[in-house]
Amino acid sequence: MRGVLPITLAARDVEALTAFYCALGWVVEEAQESVCFFDMGGAKFGIYDRVALAKDLGRDPDSLGTGAMT
Repeated sequence: MRGVLPITLAARDVEALTAFYCALGWVVEEAQESVCFFDMGGAKFGIYDRVALAKDLGRDPDSLGTGAMT
């Protein structure tokens, strides 16, 4: 059984970043208020609201800095 590789990108503006990837031809698989996902054939690329991601991780948004990984 193959697993799915999740890739999460925290963004200040989920809508703008989603539009950027859609302009590149990527197709949104699922979208909710603070996150959207693209299927990358074995990987799931998620754009997540930075503040919501920090909350899910139990961290302060400013502690994520740049290059935070989940």
